[in-house]
Amino acid sequence: YFRTRHIELIKTVLNGTIGPPNGYGAFIGLGLYCYICLCLENKIKISKPFKIIILIIFISSLVLNKSRGAWISLFLSLIILMILLYRNNIKRFLCNNNIKVYYAYILLICVCLVIIVLVVRINISSSIGRIYIWKISINLFFENIFTGVGYGCFDNVFLDYQAKYLQNPINFHLISKASNIASPHNQFLYIFCEAGIIGGIIFLLLYILSIVKLIYYINKKDINMRVYLYLFCFIIITIIHSMIDSILLVVPIKLILFCGFSLVPFKIIKKDIKKKMVGIVYILLFIINIFYTKFIYAIIIQYPGYEMWTKGNIELNAGNFYNAIEYYDKALNIIPNNPIIYAKKGMALVGSGLYKDGIEYLENIKDKYNYRDVYLSLSLGYLRLGNFTLAEKYAKHAHNMFPDQLRPYLLLSEIYYNQAKFDEARECLNRCVLQITSIRSKATESISECCSILMAKMFDEKINIYQFDVGNDITLKDKINSIIISHKYE
Repeated sequence: YFRTRHIELIKTVLNGTIGPPNGYGAFIGLGLYCYICLCLENKIKISKPFKIIILIIFISSLVLNKSRGAWISLFLSLIILMILLYRNNIKRFLCNNNIKVYYAYILLICVCLVIIVLVVRINISSSIGRIYIWKISINLFFENIFTGVGYGCFDNVFLDYQAKYLQNPINFHLISKASNIASPHNQFLYIFCEAGIIGGIIFLLLYILSIVKLIYYINKKDINMRVYLYLFCFIIITIIHSMIDSILLVVPIKLILFCGFSLVPFKIIKKDIKKKMVGIVYILLFIINIFYTKFIYAIIIQYPGYEMWTKGNIELNAGNFYNAIEYYDKALNIIPNNPIIYAKKGMALVGSGLYKDGIEYLENIKDKYNYRDVYLSLSLGYLRLGNFTLAEKYAKHAHNMFPDQLRPYLLLSEIYYNQAKFDEARECLNRCVLQITSIRSKATESISECCSILMAKMFDEKINIYQFDVGNDITLKDKINSIIISHKYE
């Protein structure tokens, strides 16, 4: 419900309260589709100018949202809807102009494909990134084909499978695409990964049975045929969008879709459709009331905890570790057992120099919050305590997750130096000093400056390399701690 971090770059002009930008785009797209259907049925009793103004607001919101999945799914579903609604008129027009029907459909398909390609090319790197994520997710599915990884566990295991994928030399050119994601940008793939093949098939049956029944009633030319037709294309929107986004992770979208499923008649209904729809509306209102009751409860009870969490993140990013610990403690009192807050506190403890306490927190939570920063913090903690074996293990683990980032190399340079592996230490430092990465930012510049100082101190011929200890240089030590722990250097 609450945002606990500040986002510096939002890849959309219009963001909303209904989940992330793609989820909000799905919400606008479904709303626009329903509005068009109501207009076609003359169910909206307002003047035409107001209808046009509302339509312009909807379309403007969708365009500014920049969710390409919402654009494509709405466009294709409306094409299908118009063809099905006016198929007799279309056939008559084509016959009168001596145009073969199948030629017209082939041309329409080609036009749709061209439009889809143009939309995809708006942000081609994002499209390539999704294909990359799908490949990793497919590997994840096949390794857990029967049991799945468990409900809500996709994001906790994805980084490990990403690390395996990127360790293959064939995929090394994709290291700049490494990312931490909560879903594979494909709802069906997400379900199959978490629930396994049996759970995935059960989920698909919801769509298959609903579509089969709706086609049956549409072809039967039932008295409610147009209602079934609208519902059919409504489900088509969610299918198309689900192929390129995990839209059901957004609770309102999930509620809307399952209410749509509940309207599909699995018994012949002629006169009772209106009664059924009224009943469904009451059920929907009841569900929404439950949802918003929970939401209001969270605002009243948990909001102070999220506020403390946010303040803790701000202090952590600023390198004020003791203040961060204080805020995280307050947050955990209100939202106990939250693995992310627990991990953040462990990171702050390591950053403040309380290495044993920080390591204890992070070791206990790393299986529940499997993230790069946890392993970097563990590596730093063990490095400062002189356990170079575990420090190297966790630094390499973080590096495997994100091979193109420099922070693991900064840690490894100091670890190798303390293990008397001077060539390896020099190689890691050179990589950081020269910024051999696809990332260019103030963060990489800060790492480069820090490693230049380390290089001079470690390998200056005037200094005995066996006597230099970064822990004795408080300023340099604090800077390294801050780089590893604080996100401002990331």
